Amino acid sequence: MELAYAFQTGMSYAFIQNADGTQFIEPTLDTISTASGGVAESLPASDGDWSKVTLVNAPGENSYPIASFTYLLVYDDLSQTTKSKEEAKAIVHMIHWMITEGQNHSESLLYVPLSDSVVELGKQGLAKITYEDEVLFDYSGIISTNESNESTSYEIPKWIRDNARWWADGQITDQDYINGLQYLISQGILKV
Repeated sequence: MELAYAFQTGMSYAFIQNADGTQFIEPTLDTISTASGGVAESLPASDGDWSKVTLVNAPGENSYPIASFTYLLVYDDLSQTTKSKEEAKAIVHMIHWMITEGQNHSESLLYVPLSDSVVELGKQGLAKITYEDEVLFDYSGIISTNESNESTSYEIPKWIRDNARWWADGQITDQDYINGLQYLISQGILKV
């Protein structure tokens, strides 16, 4: 059962003894984040074997011992499950938003935000999704920097160009396009 459901319904929940056996831990966003933080760096590749990944009894004095990730499984080739390349691109765009800008809504929805390393795994996974052998998400990097941390060259990723085209073609709303621009500004890609 999700923690969000327990909180929203006022359901009773238990303080559970941590894996170290040193104290009983209340289920909160912080204690679940602590549990996931300990394994984030040792996760397999996005297309690797996740069958042995577990947060149960994660190490750490303040780790809630019965936590889990929520998974999103996506076909490598979306032509198997979508009606068109445009629909497949929309799915990839939505997932990218979910794992990046959408994370800003996690806590208000009573979910733990993804760690940076898990977001990176997600982006790498999106870069492997195709539609009839055409890659839908170009994740080759956005800005290169020199040693003084000044921008030296710019590369506009394909997903940014696609968003602009989708907006111009009326395939995404003005608000979706504005959200994309706000993300680029928040990441320092666009300067206003």
